[in-house]
Amino acid sequence: MVARCSTTTQTVTLDIGSPFALSFLVHYFVDDILDVEWDDQWRGDVVRGEPEAPEVILIKHQKVRGSDFIDLSEGTIEIVDNPDPNVTELRFVEHLDALAGGISDVIEGMQDNYDRLVAVTHGRPIPPCP
Repeated sequence: MVARCSTTTQTVTLDIGSPFALSFLVHYFVDDILDVEWDDQWRGDVVRGEPEAPEVILIKHQKVRGSDFIDLSEGTIEIVDNPDPNVTELRFVEHLDALAGGISDVIEGMQDNYDRLVAVTHGRPIPPCP
């Protein structure tokens, strides 16, 4: 779930001491005309069901530090169990208010995240950036 295609480097710090089952921090760096850096905090947990048999999992991210070029970057991924054992529902919600980012950037990033999730789930290599 790391924005690998739109950034130069990404450094992930796992288990950042959050009370949630999933927690990590991603430090992004973009080497462009002006360098841009920011940190994105991720956390997630089962919100319905048990960890061994989750019905709904929420994973949230939020910019917590960094460049003023990005006023807001946050989102939620909801993973929902389905009666069909071959189907898992994914719901993506993203909010971005940035100097050099817009709707097409968000859609491209979410499509890349989805494509990577599908590839990993089916044992295929992660596709290259679009």
